[in-house]
Amino acid sequence: MMSSRPRKSHSRGGTLGIISIIAGIFLTWGLAGVIPSDPSQGSTETLETPTSPETSLKPFQEVTTFVVVAISYAMQSCIAIVCLFGFSIQSHHQGSLGYQLSNIRKSLWVFLFISMLGLCVYSHFAFGSGTFLSMKSLDGGPHLGLRNVFWLLSTPCQWFCFASALTAATSKDLFKTVIATIVMQTTGIGFLAASGVVWRAIWFIASCIAFVVMFDEAFKLPRLQDFGQISSVALRVELLIWTLYPVAMCLRLAGVTSPWWEQVLVYSVLDIVTKTITLSVILMTQFHIIVTGAHMALLALEQNSNGRPNVQQSPTAAS
Repeated sequence: MMSSRPRKSHSRGGTLGIISIIAGIFLTWGLAGVIPSDPSQGSTETLETPTSPETSLKPFQEVTTFVVVAISYAMQSCIAIVCLFGFSIQSHHQGSLGYQLSNIRKSLWVFLFISMLGLCVYSHFAFGSGTFLSMKSLDGGPHLGLRNVFWLLSTPCQWFCFASALTAATSKDLFKTVIATIVMQTTGIGFLAASGVVWRAIWFIASCIAFVVMFDEAFKLPRLQDFGQISSVALRVELLIWTLYPVAMCLRLAGVTSPWWEQVLVYSVLDIVTKTITLSVILMTQFHIIVTGAHMALLALEQNSNGRPNVQQSPTAAS
């Protein structure tokens, strides 16, 4: 069983997971480093050149951020496909290792759905009109409502990936977390669509309560002993990053930042960072199980070799 391995291997697995998460975040921010900090940067010719009616309807003209995020989702989709079909060695493991690898493969299929959906959404923002489900925010500026639908679909799937890779949670254990996630996303949409101040306050409070319940239930999930450290780190990092979403919205509504800063830059970068963490957790868990299985196989071979009698042939028999 996985829980019978020495604590030293647990520490190594947790350290590997932490390194994977940190590397994923820095890689994402490195990709985001090519994004201009202000959409007004660039040649002035674009400001003087008349735009077509289709282009003028686009909520945001500067789409470099969307292109980078779409490419990142394409890369994540390729990684998930390679792990599903290129490293399909599930049949070589039995018992708890085989069962956990089966769960990881399920999480990879779900993550492939998330990344492909993200690729479609951000490709629409970058190369399409970007007006599908676009709405006005509370400050009168544009808000990309399609992204909220993406969150409504992808966030519960992310919790499924986390639970499958790092916990022993059943569908019943995960039910409250998923329901709280759906409530948080739907009430967030209600907050944006509400017209009165009272209804906005009600939707906002309900969304905040659902956010707290979601993470409270997530921290209660029965985590596997081998991945206790990495699951704890992943949850805390996700909590920190997801808190930045409402912070960015409040800064925009207060007039501190622009709609472009919130909708195009911050939300896009936060999106790909959270998905990178999810993928890093899945890959780390798969790698750890594969290495553990190989180590157990080597130990079994060594034990069999040590227990085998050392028979020497005589020169006569050998001839």
